[in-house]
Amino acid sequence: EVVVDAAPADIDALMAAKDSSGKTVDELKQDIFLKFRENIQIRRFVRFEGKVVTYVHAGGKIGVMVRFDSDLPMNDEFVAMGKKRQPQMAPAPTSTLLLSNDNGTAYITIAAIDSLVQRHCCANGKIRECESLVAPAQEPNTGVCIKLRLSVTPETVIPELAASLQQSLKEYIQGVCGVTVNSVDILILPMQQPRIPKTI
Repeated sequence: EVVVDAAPADIDALMAAKDSSGKTVDELKQDIFLKFRENIQIRRFVRFEGKVVTYVHAGGKIGVMVRFDSDLPMNDEFVAMGKKRQPQMAPAPTSTLLLSNDNGTAYITIAAIDSLVQRHCCANGKIRECESLVAPAQEPNTGVCIKLRLSVTPETVIPELAASLQQSLKEYIQGVCGVTVNSVDILILPMQQPRIPKTI
């Protein structure tokens, strides 16, 4: 703080500079010596200006300063990079809002919606296998988005199945759960052709 506030030109000026308590750095050094009986020498210092991130690690033993040479404005990404750690991401929501009224609120888990999606898709005789992913909408408590990976029977007319399933699944989830389905995206996987037995 003394280096930042006083901007001393050299070691002598630093030792004569005062901190917020009114003591000089030289007096503070003597106080530390009397407390710990350790001879402390200040041999050099550097004053950084600009975008600077500071942190302490090793149980408070090592202080670190990182300066960025960039025209970009200072933000959380700079701080995280300076501290050598990734910015913390908010945890993915595990539920979405069902209703809210004078009696309280009700939520349903994403896993519960996913199980309903599986039940509806597997009841369709044209679908052999179904992989589903249910994700909350980007705006909290505004519904869900559903993604499907389907394996269908060879005789299936795919455009008709996709359009019908999108509509029926949306109506089913909204009817049973009361949760808005914003989108149903479908990916059709390659069909497995029936094996032809080899003749010898």
